[in-house]
Amino acid sequence: MGTTDKRPKLEYDLTDIANHTTAASEMKAKDLILNLLRTSPSSRWPVGILIDVADLFEISANSVRVTLSRLRADELIEQDLRGHYRLNWKYDPVRDWIDSWSKGENRTTDWNNHWLSIVPSKHLSAKTIRALDRACTRLGFRTFRDGIWLRPDNLAMPIVKMTELLEAMSDTSDIIISRLTDAYIDGEAQSFADLWNRRDLEEMYRRETNLLKSAMKDLDTVDENIALRDSFLIGGDAIRRLALDPLLPPELIDVEARSEYTGCARDFVKKYNERWQDRFGSDTMDMMIS
Repeated sequence: MGTTDKRPKLEYDLTDIANHTTAASEMKAKDLILNLLRTSPSSRWPVGILIDVADLFEISANSVRVTLSRLRADELIEQDLRGHYRLNWKYDPVRDWIDSWSKGENRTTDWNNHWLSIVPSKHLSAKTIRALDRACTRLGFRTFRDGIWLRPDNLAMPIVKMTELLEAMSDTSDIIISRLTDAYIDGEAQSFADLWNRRDLEEMYRRETNLLKSAMKDLDTVDENIALRDSFLIGGDAIRRLALDPLLPPELIDVEARSEYTGCARDFVKKYNERWQDRFGSDTMDMMIS
């Protein structure tokens, strides 16, 4: 059921980062800190390292400290006995889900042409419904008529884990998750494949794969600080895209294009992860890949 807990904003900007210098200059301390804590397998960050990373984005140490205090007051982050910061434990399911991006096609199983449906309680508020809609969309569901979300039943994620994740992102578990073997409207069998834009997804896979390949060459020719900063922006964007991918089955999408994109993203973050570790220390910094 819904609670009064404050939740972090988990929305991600999936627009192209074409001008990384501009993107870096517009980075705010709150966004940087939360993105680091959400997408990094390093669960605990000392304030000194957070300040060093923020300096790459021309964010002052004072701004980092003030932002950390506000995030703690809002119960979005917490501090351990050593003074290291981490995302509030309530959001561990979200971190685990984001971390799973690098598993690629292992996040899916063979599709049997069945569908998962989510129907919310009629007693949920409009605000909670909007939060649930965002959460369902992040897990690849799409709205079919009002109050029903659908997706192919091809995720390797157990239903109990899905429910836990939906609750962490929407603050409600007052839903019914069902498996549909057949669906009929006015006596006609339904296929829900048109709920996803296959062409846009496949174009994105190919475009972003090319971007990563080019970036791996270009970032070797620029100043180290710029390379570190831009690798964070480019790699972080790839992680967000892959974490939010609907993971459609091969009957509905070009899985080879998606696999190539995932593999290229793995190569990118592995390469720049090593450079981040050299700069900030391997004990505290596993920026993007586990």
